[in-house]
Amino acid sequence: MIFLDSKILNKVAKVILWIFLLCLLVVGCSQLYDSGHKALNPKEARQESIKIKKQRQEANTALMKQLNTDQHLASSNNEPVSYGLNYANYIDSIKYTEGENVTIYVTSDFQNLDAASKTSVINGAQDMAKTTLWHEKVISQSEMNENVFATVNLGANSIGQSSISNHSEIKWSE
Repeated sequence: MIFLDSKILNKVAKVILWIFLLCLLVVGCSQLYDSGHKALNPKEARQESIKIKKQRQEANTALMKQLNTDQHLASSNNEPVSYGLNYANYIDSIKYTEGENVTIYVTSDFQNLDAASKTSVINGAQDMAKTTLWHEKVISQSEMNENVFATVNLGANSIGQSSISNHSEIKWSE
């Protein structure tokens, strides 16, 4: 029989204890990760999809309602520019797509504007969209600090979009 020194037994016990504690830590962390990244079952996924579609529909309804109001005010007022509603004269519709993204559909008269005026019109539409999406609780207060990302379409053709680094800066297609 081999008799071990008590110092050796003490060191072996400490190593075993540390290995045990490390195993507990690894298992605990993996369970936390798994619970935070749990896949939705098909029923939950369908419900989440329905919720997202409903939120998008409500946001788009609110955007169109606000745009219609602004268009009415802009057309009935002799000086719509002073009220910041001139943008509405050049917008056909605004659609919320996802996240902080909207597609802005412009009228054919929009093409007659110079680049600075076009950007001003789109910035007005972005401001309206941002405020409306915030009221609909689609975007948060912190997301209000920057304009929404806009894709600008004339009919089915994309004619411009927001810059990635500054959403208020619009890059126009040639």
